[in-house]
Amino acid sequence: MHPLRAATALAALGLVAAGIASAPAADAVPKSGYKSYLFTLDDNFSCASLASHVNDEAGASLMSVTAHGQAACQRVLGLRVSGLGLTDLHNPVVVALGKGARISLRKPSTLFAPFALTYDPDSWRTEQLGWPIRNAALQDSAFQKVQQGLPSCTLYISGGIVRLSPYTSHCSAYAAWVAERVFGINLYPTALGDWCHAASEQRDRMLNDPANWRKVTAVQAQEFANRGALVMAARKKEDATKPAHNQNGHIAVVLPMVAAVAATLQDGVTYPATPAITDQASFAEFVRRYGPEISQAGGLNFRHTVTANGFSSYYPPGTVPGVTPVDEVVDFFVYRHETKVDWLPL
Repeated sequence: MHPLRAATALAALGLVAAGIASAPAADAVPKSGYKSYLFTLDDNFSCASLASHVNDEAGASLMSVTAHGQAACQRVLGLRVSGLGLTDLHNPVVVALGKGARISLRKPSTLFAPFALTYDPDSWRTEQLGWPIRNAALQDSAFQKVQQGLPSCTLYISGGIVRLSPYTSHCSAYAAWVAERVFGINLYPTALGDWCHAASEQRDRMLNDPANWRKVTAVQAQEFANRGALVMAARKKEDATKPAHNQNGHIAVVLPMVAAVAATLQDGVTYPATPAITDQASFAEFVRRYGPEISQAGGLNFRHTVTANGFSSYYPPGTVPGVTPVDEVVDFFVYRHETKVDWLPL
């Protein structure tokens, strides 16, 4: 771990022994007018809906997926830890209550839930990644920092090792977990115990490793994901006032999606309705504006959504999700080589 990070976090840490507030009611509704472009509820999308669009003979396409592409989709959305997976059912509560939102520490309903520290993130091989720490005082200290508008990076000690974990977002932990479990690729942070600002580190690693990662456009990202490749969406907030290891960012996994399935999602209420998707050209325009399909953990969890939705809070001033071309805001990277998906039984 960087000594500066540990020292800074230790100085900022103030354990409060107060009790944890109870979890908000599950039927809380979003505030009126909250980011009208942001869809917080999931729909009935299933990777099985891609089955009728499998075509292993087609090249890079927005109209079809390969069998490996569909398998990757199923494996990403089917990941579990002790029977628990990623869900976005709590999003309306987070939207309604904002910084006041809490989840249960003792019986979490989702992995990588917002507003809950992960327990010892480096122990991901022992099926603990994504579960909140059971230390109520530690959770409350992080909660109070968030209420005060302070950085949410929280220091604690687990197994005799100093840990740093973000309180409000675990996008980097989820992305690394998916990359390793589904594709066999290592995207874990390089500093042992430090999961703060890891998304920006992951983005820089991909950008600066052209032998293994290729930067692509949004449309290319969707096409490569449809072929079963490991594709990531990432954004780094460049801030000259912060050291290199302390830059904020966000990261997500790109999922397969074809025009025909996206068109059916437009009939619901949780998917952008325009431009209307009727063919490959209109879907390509849709992807250029909203980006490819992604799965993410973060301030809001999304099993699947469009990139502009998941990255909405990372759009800089003067840009608008769904209006500004997504390539102007988000970087997309495809892993250049074969992955575990290519040789595992379908």
